[in-house]
Amino acid sequence: MTNSWGKMSRFTELLGIEVEESGLGYAILTCAWKPEFANDSNVTHGGVIATIMDTACGVALVSDENGKRASRVVTVSFSLSYIAPFREGDRVRCTARLAGGGRKLKTVKVELESAVTSDLIASGFGTFRQIANR
Repeated sequence: MTNSWGKMSRFTELLGIEVEESGLGYAILTCAWKPEFANDSNVTHGGVIATIMDTACGVALVSDENGKRASRVVTVSFSLSYIAPFREGDRVRCTARLAGGGRKLKTVKVELESAVTSDLIASGFGTFRQIANR
């Protein structure tokens, strides 16, 4: 499905995270590297990577079959493994897919890869709780 998300939170906008595609139980987000992402080793700080991945999980869970925001979730737990650096000049693509769950708790598998080289940068798994809309 094509993205119809529109405006995201101010924090995700600050990072430059964009919803490329979303639908029922999945999302693909992208983000270009920014100099502000660099840590003392001149690679992207792990918190930026975790934020992109956590955001993709949330979008996957709240999107309806038309790619529109249909509900809200909060993160219960999130685990990830850093595999390769996200470096200057790169752009990442993050894919999140519903893995299972019940009525309120859902699990999501997520991968972050370089959009330039297709190398896997990080993989993770999260548990999220669906909450009522505002």
